[in-house]
Amino acid sequence: GVMCANDVAAAEGLEEIVVTAQRREENLQKVPISITAFSADAIAQRGINGMGDIVSIVPNMNGFDSPDKRGSVSVSLRGVSSGSTNISFDPANAMYIDGVYLGKTLGSALDVAEIERIEVLRGPQGTLYGRNSTGGAVNFISKRPSGEFGGKLTASVGNHNLRSARVYLDLPALGVENEGAGTLSASIGAQLRKRDALYENRNRARDDFDNLDRRAGRLALLWQLRENIAVDYSYDTSKIDEYQSLQYPVGVTPVNLAGVSRVTALDGYLSAANAALNSSAGPLAAAAAADPTFGRWYGSVQQARSALAGLGSEARPGHGASDVDGYATSKGDGHSLIAKWDLEDVAVFGDVTLKSISGYRTVEQKVLTDLDGFDNSIDPATGVGFVNDSTLGALYQLYAGQANPLFGSAMRARTATVWNAADRFGVGYAVGMANVDYTQWSEELQMIGSAGQIDYVLGLYWFKDEGKTRGLAAYAAPVGGIGARNFDNETSAKAAFAQLTWRPATFEDRLALTLGARRTVEEKKVTYLFADAGNPLAPPPSVPVFDGVPVPTAVYGTRGSRSFSNNSGMINAAYQLTDDINVFAKYSTGYRSGGFNGDVFGNSFDEETIEQYEIGAKSDWWDQRLRLNVALFRYTYDDQQLAKINVDPDTGRTSTSIMNGGLAKRWGGELELVVVPVEDLLLGINYGYIHGDFDRFAPTCGSTACIDADRLAKRPNSAGNQFSLTVDYTFAHLDFGDLKGHLAAYWQDKSYTSALTTGTFTNNATHTASVVAYDATVLDERTLVNARLSLDRIAIGQGTMMVALWGKNIFNQDYNTMVINFATLGPITQLYGEPRTYGLDVTYEF
Repeated sequence: GVMCANDVAAAEGLEEIVVTAQRREENLQKVPISITAFSADAIAQRGINGMGDIVSIVPNMNGFDSPDKRGSVSVSLRGVSSGSTNISFDPANAMYIDGVYLGKTLGSALDVAEIERIEVLRGPQGTLYGRNSTGGAVNFISKRPSGEFGGKLTASVGNHNLRSARVYLDLPALGVENEGAGTLSASIGAQLRKRDALYENRNRARDDFDNLDRRAGRLALLWQLRENIAVDYSYDTSKIDEYQSLQYPVGVTPVNLAGVSRVTALDGYLSAANAALNSSAGPLAAAAAADPTFGRWYGSVQQARSALAGLGSEARPGHGASDVDGYATSKGDGHSLIAKWDLEDVAVFGDVTLKSISGYRTVEQKVLTDLDGFDNSIDPATGVGFVNDSTLGALYQLYAGQANPLFGSAMRARTATVWNAADRFGVGYAVGMANVDYTQWSEELQMIGSAGQIDYVLGLYWFKDEGKTRGLAAYAAPVGGIGARNFDNETSAKAAFAQLTWRPATFEDRLALTLGARRTVEEKKVTYLFADAGNPLAPPPSVPVFDGVPVPTAVYGTRGSRSFSNNSGMINAAYQLTDDINVFAKYSTGYRSGGFNGDVFGNSFDEETIEQYEIGAKSDWWDQRLRLNVALFRYTYDDQQLAKINVDPDTGRTSTSIMNGGLAKRWGGELELVVVPVEDLLLGINYGYIHGDFDRFAPTCGSTACIDADRLAKRPNSAGNQFSLTVDYTFAHLDFGDLKGHLAAYWQDKSYTSALTTGTFTNNATHTASVVAYDATVLDERTLVNARLSLDRIAIGQGTMMVALWGKNIFNQDYNTMVINFATLGPITQLYGEPRTYGLDVTYEF
């Protein structure tokens, strides 16, 4: 780990940073863990407002905003990706706010009022951080009330009509120290951020894309009963109310195994229609003459062909399209209560700190997303629109069937049924809606102590959560049917852990041997509440249906339950070669919970595990003006939970299933360098590298053959190389303030958004299924440059003011942050990172 820019006293060298990664306050350079820490100054300098702003800064850390759930960030550390933000999945990288674990990634990017420090721990943290920290952990530490009157006010404006305000107030303490009820201190904070949409909607009847409308608040209380007894309470609230993210179509997959394009298939429909209309010939002649909906279909085929033929540009668009008013809203509320009691000389236990950390959080999230990025609106005057080609193909078969005199009238009735369903449910490729309610409760008891040459942490942990998801999915509407993906899920977990560090006296406290272990037991439950509006081409079922297929027993109300247990551990040997050089070797394991996939009925999956070996060195040189930290690691990632997009070849219904079957052996390293070459100048260099995809990947099979996925699967959401350079320079110390500059450049090479995407094609004549592997979905190489120029410490009244000009992505680099291949359904869409943004911050601190 290494400190970040601005944490420097330029004349004296690099400052010491204190972190709590091992549950006790320690010098960052003495902690034998790969960790990157951001101070409050570094957070402000980089414009960090949440998890999404960190992922490109930390070596071997990647991440992306959920395609449909704005404010939910999925994180990857050292190639271990958290994956989907669906609440029936657990993240692979733990996130904590003031010691309280966030059970899901919902709302994890919501703005926070006042953060004092951020700590990013890389590698399995199974002992102290427990389940779901196979890749690492991220700690957000909020500022505690000081008991003295003070505050900070910040106002910001920027392009795209950005408006932001942040307020933080520290209130004077009440009471008398160490007397009576002690003292009570309080602080309050609030933030509001708004910005207009980045992309217009070509369908002016619908909302635009990618605006900002976020607010957050926090109340903190500190009751200092005695010098050694303190109780911290905090309440935080966050809210997002925004348009959906732009999902821009850049291509479509072939329509069959032979690679025939969808445009070519539509050309075939048009050729047959023209023959029927102009010469009363061909398979569609009867329908053209007698079916009143034929002209509507013909016009819709023309629109679909025009839209699909125009795809191909992957440059950042200036606009997008949708046929629904997409939105992403969420509200999160959290309570935490931390009680701490410091005791001295407690028999054999030595100096002891007893701590209780209680947490309660709720998140409500509502999203409606046009996932395909097309405007599939139907003109109410003509009935014509861009209809998805699956529906157009089904209608072609119905029109062709009207040539048979025995079935002509029946086929005409069915075409009318399809068009009626189209007017009711739409004709898009993919539209999804979900309302999610999530509640979690946790309690952790810690005993932290030092006795002679031994430091120790003992703990007990309890966790419980409940989630409710109510969603609708329309794929290839209306012939794909409309499905309700409703489910309830629940987790109950408990754990006991211990970590002991021994510093033998014979080595003069330079050698530290650490052993840690954790036992976890948990239970997962799910209740499926699926329903189906049916397929207009299928007869009404006489029994309950699931995904349009009659089943003997309804899945509505079907329950599942599974239990899991795990033993995680850690062994660490650290040696202080000199006062400024610390080396360590570490073995650690991690565990990610199994469970049930609420999106797919009956899809349960097992836990995944990771086993990692790591060596590292932390060092200060040149009178503490140069800091160099390095780490090398190698891990085996077993029974990896793999996400797979499934598309029903008959209905177009899309779902994401989870399976175990991945084995990955990977290795890599990180380098973090900070140097003060001359007074007032600080340079920082970070580099991360990781090698390896999959050694084993679960095969995808058709009726007669399987795809050898071992050689095709890619490591998802993890760039092989990452590099960053930061420069901080104080240009002048003026009588009225300090003129400072900050420049940061981040580069990463290409990566992949999913391990493997496959499709299934059904041969109706032979009733066999064949599978195909699509080209990997690639995130492009990118270089992003941010800059900031500030005038600090301007004395005004009883405080100081700072004025700063800033820019992000100042060279306006086009880059994608997510690619989704909908396989046999057709669309391939991209999400984009923000274009160039710039603005002005004014801060007054007193």
